[in-house]
Amino acid sequence: MGYHYIQMLNLTVNWTMTLAFNAALAVAACILKPINIYVLRKKVKERSLFYLLSPTTSAEALARARPASAREVKTSLKHALTFGFLSFAFYLGYAKIFSYWHPSLVVMGYFGIPILYLTSEAYGAFVALVFFPTGRLPVPVHDHPFKAANLSDFWGSRWNRWTSDLFLSTIIWPLRRRPTVALAVTFLVSGLIHEFTINGTLFWIVGRNLFGTQLLYFAIQGIGMHLDRSWLRRFPRFRRLFLWITVVVPSPLILNEGYLRIWHLWPYVG
Repeated sequence: MGYHYIQMLNLTVNWTMTLAFNAALAVAACILKPINIYVLRKKVKERSLFYLLSPTTSAEALARARPASAREVKTSLKHALTFGFLSFAFYLGYAKIFSYWHPSLVVMGYFGIPILYLTSEAYGAFVALVFFPTGRLPVPVHDHPFKAANLSDFWGSRWNRWTSDLFLSTIIWPLRRRPTVALAVTFLVSGLIHEFTINGTLFWIVGRNLFGTQLLYFAIQGIGMHLDRSWLRRFPRFRRLFLWITVVVPSPLILNEGYLRIWHLWPYVG
């Protein structure tokens, strides 16, 4: 039976989109990293290999970097293998479920959420292990996102800390006296990065034009965070519910055809 599942899983594997996405991600990193280093050139005295190559160069992230001790390496490896196994288990489960049922593109976007979380956790842990020779490991890419108390906590401290640290040092801190502008620019840049890496890859490989969906999703997040900060502080019990409504409900905008193709879920769409 396990072999049968693997056979079904293999039907979904087309690495063209995945490889193109990673290439686009590398290009985006090559553009953003020098900008980040330039902005911080007078604030961070360190110029080590870890500083130059780590996923983020913010002073806060460097301070939180873990020593590459045997214990930390073992923890990262355990994390990578655990989430890698869970990702594979989800793929096998999906192969079984969707062999009988082919949901719509929108519904499939919601099914992509667990794959996004599990694979990004595994990917982040494996990438962290690459830095073992430098003597330090980057902070984990996520920090228990399901424990987020509100939308600001989720995007600012819990989800993809590598990118949020970069935005903090490159955009938010320089524009700290204009917080609304800083918030708008941050989500605009995030939307553009996703347009380039996901929708750009889809257009390049398949010819499908879905430009604008990523920007719309992050515009919703920016508006949601503004409401969370300016209005929902008076309703703390509602903030967590508002968080998950804002993040999950419009998620098919970001977990679109491009995303589904990148993560090998597209053949399951009805």
